Amino acid sequence: MALVNPFKDLDVVQKTQYKVPPTRIAKKTPPEPWPMPDFQPFLINNWHNYSKPNLPPSVDLSDPFTIFSLFFTEDIMDKLIGWLNTFIELHQLLDKEAPLGNPWPWELTSRIELLLFIT
Repeated sequence: MALVNPFKDLDVVQKTQYKVPPTRIAKKTPPEPWPMPDFQPFLINNWHNYSKPNLPPSVDLSDPFTIFSLFFTEDIMDKLIGWLNTFIELHQLLDKEAPLGNPWPWELTSRIELLLFIT
């Protein structure tokens, strides 16, 4: 079966069918890019010299929670818990006024619950 018009695609809007509205504003041309700064590439002389993690000697590398605790300290966990509890309290107050009742039957969380959820 030969195609009658191989360049006619039914999904494409032909130029003759597209009407440009009179209120259309042409796009502005983008500004010229700024000049590139001087760049000196970082030379690596030995690609096969693999590094090791630079962690304190007291860290057990086989314990993922110990490594996690290096990044999420108790202060950061307390901030996360405070933000989560504030979010819960705010939405519980807003949703009590909802006609369908309170869809957030959550209680305030603690550090132990958050750590159990993460781990």
